Amino acid sequence: MSDSIKNQLKIEAFKTYLPRLEDCLIQILNQQAVDVKSAIIGFDEGVYIFIENGNPIYVGRTNRMSKRLREHFRGSHYSAHFAFNIARENTKITGINRSKLLNDAVFKKAFDEAKERVAAMQLKYIPIKDDILQALFEIYAAIELKTTPKYNSFKTS
Repeated sequence: MSDSIKNQLKIEAFKTYLPRLEDCLIQILNQQAVDVKSAIIGFDEGVYIFIENGNPIYVGRTNRMSKRLREHFRGSHYSAHFAFNIARENTKITGINRSKLLNDAVFKKAFDEAKERVAAMQLKYIPIKDDILQALFEIYAAIELKTTPKYNSFKTS
C-alpha cells in the first residue's frame, strides 16, 4: 500500500470522529447542571465541565468519574490540578515546583480556597467510553467553550 493511500485512510478514520464531537457538545450542554458535591453519577468513563456563574471554565475527562470529581476539591496538589491552577493564578506565584509551593503559606491558603471554590461549582457531564473520542472531545470542548489556555492547558512537561 502506498504512503499516500495510508495517509488518506488515516484522515478518513479521523474524520469519522468529527460529527461525533459536535453531537457530544450539544448533548453535554443540554444537560442540567448539578452541584459538584451532590452529583450522583451512574457511569465511570466520560467528560465533565465545571461551571461557575453559568460559565464553563474547565473541561476534564476520566475513566473513574465520581472519584475524579472528588479529587478536584479534596485531592492533593497532583490530583486537584484545576484548583492548583486557580491558586497559581490568584497568587501569581510562578517558577516554583508544586511541592515547594505548598510549603508557602500564602499559596497553601490560596490552594485550600481554590478547592472550596471548585466544590461550590456546578457540573455537566456525559458518558463516553471510547478513549479516543473522550480525548478528542475534551480538547474540542475546551476550545469551543474557551476554557483554554486559562484553566485547560494541553502542555506536557
